[in-house]
Amino acid sequence: MLSNILSISSAGVLTGYTGASVNLPDFKQKNLIYGWNASGKTTLSRLFGQLELGLAGPQLPDGAHAIWKNPCGTQLDSRREADRATINVRVFNRDFVERNLSDHTRAPSLFIIGE
Repeated sequence: MLSNILSISSAGVLTGYTGASVNLPDFKQKNLIYGWNASGKTTLSRLFGQLELGLAGPQLPDGAHAIWKNPCGTQLDSRREADRATINVRVFNRDFVERNLSDHTRAPSLFIIGE
């Protein structure tokens, strides 16, 4: 489980984020991320996606990475291969839909998405 984001670098509007200056509460078991268009929601989900097991690198700018904190206080760096896939992360965003529905324009209005 992740407890917080310590820093984000080279990732669009989120570049330069540091958890120390923002002082956000730690993540809970379930978290909802929302915001205005172009506020960084997809970029943030792609940073989470860097930790997913077995996926090619998500569509992020070169060098984009995040350093995460887990509940034990240790750090996970998305640049380190050893830190990837150490926790169970699943991201549902537009990249997920593209991977799982090759022609989503023809999908019925009610369907189940799974990976």
